[in-house]
Amino acid sequence: MATLEKIRSKSVLLLIVIGVALLAFIIGDFFKLSSIFGRDTTAVEVKDADIKIDIQDFSRAQNQAAQGVSSSSDNDRAALDQSVLHKMVFDQLRDKEYARLGLTVSDAELNDAVNGNASTFADYLVASQTNGQINSVAMFYDQTNNATKYGIPAEQAEQFKQAWLSFEDLLSQQLLEHKFSSMLRGTLVPNKLDGKQLYDEFNTAYNVSMASVPYTTLSNADQRFAVTDEDLKNEWNAHKQLFAINVPERRISVINVPIVPSVEDEMAAKILMNETAAALSSSNELDALKNRKGFSTQRSTITIGLLDRMVKEGNGNPRLKAFADSAKVGEAAVISNGGTYGYQVAKLLNTEVAPDSITMAMIVLDPTVANTDSILTQLNSGVALETIRNIEGVQLALDSIATSIITPNFPDQIGQLIGSDLSTYKGSFENNAIGNFFVADTLNFHPEMTTIYAIKDRKAPVKNVELAIAQYNLEPSETTVNNLRDNLQKFITENNTADKFEANAAAANYMSMSSYITASTPFIYMTDAFGGYVNDPRNPREFMQVNNSNPLVTWALEADKGSVSKIYGNRNQGNFAVIAVNDIYDEFRPVTDPVVKQQLTERVRNTKKGDALVAQYNGAATDLAGYAKIMNVQIDSLDVNFGRDNLGAELLAGIATAEKGKLSAPAKGRIGVVVYQVEDVNAPQRAFDLKSDAAIFHQTRGAALLASPERLFKLLLGNAKFDNNLYKIYKNTENE
Repeated sequence: MATLEKIRSKSVLLLIVIGVALLAFIIGDFFKLSSIFGRDTTAVEVKDADIKIDIQDFSRAQNQAAQGVSSSSDNDRAALDQSVLHKMVFDQLRDKEYARLGLTVSDAELNDAVNGNASTFADYLVASQTNGQINSVAMFYDQTNNATKYGIPAEQAEQFKQAWLSFEDLLSQQLLEHKFSSMLRGTLVPNKLDGKQLYDEFNTAYNVSMASVPYTTLSNADQRFAVTDEDLKNEWNAHKQLFAINVPERRISVINVPIVPSVEDEMAAKILMNETAAALSSSNELDALKNRKGFSTQRSTITIGLLDRMVKEGNGNPRLKAFADSAKVGEAAVISNGGTYGYQVAKLLNTEVAPDSITMAMIVLDPTVANTDSILTQLNSGVALETIRNIEGVQLALDSIATSIITPNFPDQIGQLIGSDLSTYKGSFENNAIGNFFVADTLNFHPEMTTIYAIKDRKAPVKNVELAIAQYNLEPSETTVNNLRDNLQKFITENNTADKFEANAAAANYMSMSSYITASTPFIYMTDAFGGYVNDPRNPREFMQVNNSNPLVTWALEADKGSVSKIYGNRNQGNFAVIAVNDIYDEFRPVTDPVVKQQLTERVRNTKKGDALVAQYNGAATDLAGYAKIMNVQIDSLDVNFGRDNLGAELLAGIATAEKGKLSAPAKGRIGVVVYQVEDVNAPQRAFDLKSDAAIFHQTRGAALLASPERLFKLLLGNAKFDNNLYKIYKNTENE
């Protein structure tokens, strides 16, 4: 591709300039790192794969990824850092694998992707990279090489060349990924026997009649089916790989204390509201608020009818409506003392009876082009609005606009113009005769426009009120903040080991929440629910984040087992938090881990329950109805197959191999003991075809399982040790 090579050759100087600029930026941004020169500045290392990423290389990638990211929370920044770091490792692992496999993209392949039959994907890529501004790779290529043809200035032409080089790299990378994924898919393919078996399993349905007794129906299970340490150890050994971890991790406990107003603060706020209402009632306008901190005030005029409607619709304050109905001008009262509307005091500033709703016509014109007086004369002499629309300089002519004079609400620019006129020249809309066209003076707001109005209909006058609502923002007092911190400090002083910390939190009215962290954990999250085995995708865990928890993670990653941290957080961050290191795991989560122990205990206990139920019901009846009667349950009818496994693998295998119409013996399933018989077997409706049905294999057994970046990352990483040192570098930099 000669032109591509020409672009490359002329871009060397530009790349040097960019490189110098980036170097200057890095030197400035990482000036603090100069003090740790000589220390190891490796952000992450994978020794077995010969991968090292330096902090400055990471910084460049992180700055690029952060462009356009609006969130500034500590958690979000920490998560972005880890995402960038892992992507950099993934890219190097992938590139090394490409090199090992000899995967490359030739100029001929690249040319075909741009100019040949394969350009459809390149077109899509260009569109996605330019947000739809360029939809054709051929056009992008032509604009890059023939800038003058498209009227592109010289400085932009150089930018186009740089953008093309970046796109070319991206396209090459995409083509390499396609080659790699194709090779990967080709490594895991079904033979005819495998494919046929899987096809039958997923497409054969067994209609089953079943009577079942759930394990949960057994009473006093903890005593009747005791689980010993030996039981747990044996179960753990039998399923050891389910508890494997990819990197060393630490089990932690965290107490997170939100800094919120206390009951005493709320009582003080209620007293303040009453004092403020009394002061407003006895002062002019809103003078009583001048020296009161924490208040924000909003003034508005509203009809009694609208207040009433808002209350009936559930989005208005009934106490405000009652106050507006009965208050005298100058009177103030508390209308909310906490709860939904917070802390509010209302003052009635004025009341009047005036028209509210009107319907009007409106004309907007440019007075430098159209003659305002001439148009006004024509309108009042009966010239149709349709005729006026065609006059040069008339920008807009609306025949019928329904609005409230008192509370106009328009979303767009013209609506804002109408609203300003209704507010500033309210009397004109209240008093002008029906059908008379008049000019509203808008020179102070929109000097380039003149607006002409005519009132077509005016509703009967209604009562409206001018109100001031003073909202108090309740913040925790210094006493409250100090008490929260002092009480937490007292607790950790008395419970200075992780075991005490976790065991005694509830008695001290603290919630100790458990979680796990690694060197790649950017912040702490708390698990709210457990279920199934660790790493079991069928049992996702709900979680909540702990704000500003990155310093806690950094401390815990280097703390000894059993240690309890100092208090982190402050008033500005909105919380205090303390962390304890309960345990440190290397390759597996052990039996003693609370989550693992809970899951194993349930599994072992269910096994014992199942054995007891099987022994109880075995041979107790000769048909399904008899078993259902003895079990005191109804007979269920259901269709099952291997694609919808909700019974347990062993039970499902028994159903698949059972003789049609034959009653089974009591058998253990995933959630209980069952007796069943297969009523019918619905075989696949068509013959198996290896070529077309291989998709099932790829989706459930083959390389498609490796398609996600996370799984592919684990595949490329293999057993190599992943050393993430980013938190150490940040810590050292902050301590300089």
